[in-house]
Amino acid sequence: MSRHHLITAVTALLLASVPAFAKMVTKLDLRGMRNFSDAPEIEVLSLGGKRWDRVNETRLSNITLSNRTKCRLGGTKDRVYQRVSAAYFSTVGESSLPADKLGKRNVFSARVQWVGSCEHTIRPAEISNDELKARLTLQPGKSKRMLLSKGFVVDQLKVGLAISESTCIPAGVGFTDFKKREARFDAHISCEDSPIVATKIPKPKLKPKKMRLTPALNAVNLKVMPTLYEGKCPTTIKMGGTLDFNFPAEIKYQYLGDR
Repeated sequence: MSRHHLITAVTALLLASVPAFAKMVTKLDLRGMRNFSDAPEIEVLSLGGKRWDRVNETRLSNITLSNRTKCRLGGTKDRVYQRVSAAYFSTVGESSLPADKLGKRNVFSARVQWVGSCEHTIRPAEISNDELKARLTLQPGKSKRMLLSKGFVVDQLKVGLAISESTCIPAGVGFTDFKKREARFDAHISCEDSPIVATKIPKPKLKPKKMRLTPALNAVNLKVMPTLYEGKCPTTIKMGGTLDFNFPAEIKYQYLGDR
C-alpha cells in the first residue's frame, strides 16, 4: 500500500470514529425562576378611561432566567458558549450574561422593556380587560369605573418567551454541536390606575342630618323662705333657687308677683 493510500485510509478511519468523540449538547435546561418575585413587570395604561388599551413600552423591569448546558465527554479545556435572549422584550444596557458567555450553568439577569410583536398571542391589554370582567362578576358592589380608577396586578403564567442557544466546542477531536431551546416565563401585568376615570366617578350624596333642638335650661328649683308666714303685712319673703343648664347660656328672668 502506498503512502498516499495509507494516509487516506487513516483519515477515513478517523472520520468514521469522530461521532464517538463529538461534543454533543446532551442537556440544555432553560426555565424562569420559581416564583413571581423574579418575574418582569408589564405596565398597561388606560388612556381613554374606558378600558386598558395600551402597554407602556418605556417601563423598565427586571428579568431572571436559569440556563444550564451539558456537553457529552466534557473535558477541562472544552468550551461551552451560551446565548440567552427574551422574545417580546428588548434588553436595556448590559446584562449579567453577555451574548456569548463561557460556562455551563448561568443565571441570566437583565433590565428589559416590553416590545411585543404582531404575531404574539399574549396581549397584556386583553389579559387586563379579561381580568376586569372577572372582577366585576366576583365583586358586584364595585363598578367598572371604580376598578379602573384603582388598578390591580395580574400574575400571568407563560407570558414571555426565552430562547437559549448553546454550543459545545471540543478542545481536540470532534464536531462542534449546537442546540436551541425555548421556554415560557411568567410576568406581572400591572394594570395602572386611570386618573381620567377617577374624575368621572360620581361622589356619594350626603344625607342631611336631622337637627334636634336642645333647650338651654334643663331644670329650675325655687325655694321660698319662710315657706309659711302668718303675721302682719307688709313683710319680706326671701326667694332663692338653682338653674340647671344643658350648656353654657345666658338667661333673663322677670318676677311677675304672686297672682
